[in-house]
Amino acid sequence: MKKMGWRVKKIDCCYLFFKKLPFLPFYLGKILRYSNKLNLQKLKDAVKKYRFLFIKLYPFQIHKNLVSHTKKQGKTKNSLFKKDNHPLIPTKTIFLDLEKNLEEIKKSFKQKTRYNLNLSLRKEVITKVIDGGRITNKQLKEFFDLWSQNKPYNFLFKPSLKELLSLTESFSKNCFFVFVFKHKEIIAQSLILTSKNMACYWFNASNKKGKALFAPTLVIWEAVREGKKRGLKVFDLDGIYDKRFNNQAGWQGFSRFKQGFGGKIVVFTKPLTFKTFLLNRLLPGGTKKFKRTKVTVKSGTG
Repeated sequence: MKKMGWRVKKIDCCYLFFKKLPFLPFYLGKILRYSNKLNLQKLKDAVKKYRFLFIKLYPFQIHKNLVSHTKKQGKTKNSLFKKDNHPLIPTKTIFLDLEKNLEEIKKSFKQKTRYNLNLSLRKEVITKVIDGGRITNKQLKEFFDLWSQNKPYNFLFKPSLKELLSLTESFSKNCFFVFVFKHKEIIAQSLILTSKNMACYWFNASNKKGKALFAPTLVIWEAVREGKKRGLKVFDLDGIYDKRFNNQAGWQGFSRFKQGFGGKIVVFTKPLTFKTFLLNRLLPGGTKKFKRTKVTVKSGTG
């Protein structure tokens, strides 16, 4: 994350990632997928040191110390947290069980997905899996060229080749790339990040020819096969549409594609936003109430 421009602060067993907004003296922060109890005092200390606009929290579950601040949300404006209705990472996903054999995994696919996979295999396409520690800069540039055409982004954080290079360097052998070629042209691809037991479907892209040949389906199948070879237990399809959030309406198309692979749907707890002093000033009627918490912000160091 540091190589991708994020600063990192450890708060007990959790990590606070934060990045300065372009052209502004404020920071955005996030704490991702933590399962240990969050130390609220240390979080407040971090707020005092940096000019955070907000900090988003994504727990695997809501712990008691967070529940006490959120269960009365809506009745009081003095809460340190508010429910976050604009998550930055998926709140609902699909896990495929890699401990099953390949035939069992394929049988769990929907009939249409199995048909598309078999059709793609008959189209004389070539697949190639490249370890993240062995991929060349030229191959990464080719990956980026297709991905940057497909990847949706906002004006604050546009995709960059530097980001891809840094991510690949950081994960190295703990990531791999899947390419599908037709006559030496890349028609579909994906970057898969791995941890101790899990593979995660990360950056992915395809062109019109790839979609016509169902190459994205083949990419996931090859990624599943590679995940099994590496002894991983779970393949995370990295997000599907969650009706709890209005900003995910555009996810329904690719969610149907992912649901074709079967697996188990996993729903995460709604994320939270820590109400920093700066954010509280933007909330109607919140400033006076929040002053009682004595959470202040000093001049930022970055």
